[in-house]
Amino acid sequence: MGLEGSFNNILEGKEGKQLMIRVPGDVYIPVNDLAEIEPEAGDDVITTLDINIQDVAETALLNACKTHNADHGCAIVMEVKTGKIRAIANIGRTPEGWWETYNYAVGERVEPGSMFKLASFMAMMEAGKLNDLDEKIPVYGGK
Repeated sequence: MGLEGSFNNILEGKEGKQLMIRVPGDVYIPVNDLAEIEPEAGDDVITTLDINIQDVAETALLNACKTHNADHGCAIVMEVKTGKIRAIANIGRTPEGWWETYNYAVGERVEPGSMFKLASFMAMMEAGKLNDLDEKIPVYGGK
């Protein structure tokens, strides 16, 4: 799920190989002390996620899904000043209970619609770029 699933080919690294002998009791003993092919560690992915904010977002999302008897839900917390994503929480209902089953935040094909319009509108008002509420807002091709 999430970043781990998206970047698995970068994160997983490469397995090493070592010649071993199988002895009774299903035990494997290395033939040499050194591996023939050393394993390679995977790369790191550096994010702007904050573990404390992530925990709050996941807990709040779970409570909201339970309260509203939702099928699934997602929450994204963005630091408005910088645009950094501080938390992404996804949860879905399974026969066993609630679980992170799918990354709804980026994978579900539904238009977020008014949520982004509202955030953009508020940011423009806060920045003093919008004086009249009936004023047309240039969207510059959606950028």
